[in-house]
Amino acid sequence: MRKAPWLLSHVCRRWRAVAILTPMLWRFLTVSLKGSRERRDGVLQLMTLFLDRSSPCPISLDIRRGYGSALDCTTLAILEILMNTSDRWEALRIIAKGIFIQRFSPTRSRLPRLRHLELTRYETFQSDISPAHIDAFADAPRLHHVIFSNDQPLSVLLPWRQLTEFHTSYDELDTILKSLRDLVNVVTLKLDQFDGSCVTEQPPVHLPRLHILSLISKNEEDGWAGDIFDYLCLPALASLTIECNTIDVYPHITSLVSRSACALESLTLWISGALHDTFLAALLENTPQLTHLSLRGGRVGDGVFEQLTNANTALVPRLASLTLYVLFTQASLASLVAARFGPAGALTQVHLPALKFADMEPVLRSRLRPLYRQGLIVKVMP
Repeated sequence: MRKAPWLLSHVCRRWRAVAILTPMLWRFLTVSLKGSRERRDGVLQLMTLFLDRSSPCPISLDIRRGYGSALDCTTLAILEILMNTSDRWEALRIIAKGIFIQRFSPTRSRLPRLRHLELTRYETFQSDISPAHIDAFADAPRLHHVIFSNDQPLSVLLPWRQLTEFHTSYDELDTILKSLRDLVNVVTLKLDQFDGSCVTEQPPVHLPRLHILSLISKNEEDGWAGDIFDYLCLPALASLTIECNTIDVYPHITSLVSRSACALESLTLWISGALHDTFLAALLENTPQLTHLSLRGGRVGDGVFEQLTNANTALVPRLASLTLYVLFTQASLASLVAARFGPAGALTQVHLPALKFADMEPVLRSRLRPLYRQGLIVKVMP
């Protein structure tokens, strides 16, 4: 349970009275169903207190069940009391096995306030996964933000067409594409990919309102696992973040941008190893509207800096913010910043989170100092 109400109630008698009579202070509940039965008996009493004192405010619930926790009468009593308050749930997080989450089915059509849902489902073995769907959240008229961890989206029934933010992990291209096809109003999408490359016979998925996309490829053996890019059309895409371990990503990004005809404004690339000059330059040629560029991972060669410095190349002419969490030649960066700041360019901010001021070479320090005095924002490692 949250500590804030208790801290306020221990200041003095008057503060205690105010804290007890302020429902908003008691609206955040963390319910742990781990440990002994005696411990869960205490959780039951404390939870009931929080629910009473927070009434009639909306509440945010964080429910956690241990791997081997018994489903005894105390646990069932806790669930029953919680589900009787489902009309007050505004945010819900559950960490448990899928078969436990299925017990929330009685709340279906009784979630008028639920806006945020986060499910972290763990199964010790693949055979432990129940084939039944989780249907508790299928009818939630205000639900817009959903996060899945270690789950397959199709195993949960949701009002997909009304979601605006969605974050999930996946390992099968066919499965994730079927889920995405119904996300016609999604604005922010974050995907964690765990498997190797694959193909599908499905047609491209068109997401007309998607504005922010993040893809983290966690497949370390087969390299780039972002084949999903080849099956997406995102005309409103403005911000793209990619984390992977290979330069094979570049043609997929270029193809996505070209197919979508989107005006990409922000690009973050976190790639292990060298950020191949030729491929990176080709990508930047296809993103002329870019204003924010963040490069993380290995090394950026002088070739890219030279093309960004040379006015004749006209690479990303609107670039306003540059973040470099990579190895680079400081003299090349100094020339780039000098050329891009002021009347000659749109650059207003340079962020170098891996570089300490003490490690800055004289050539870079001498070029940045006067620009800093003129208004350039420069951030380095503390």
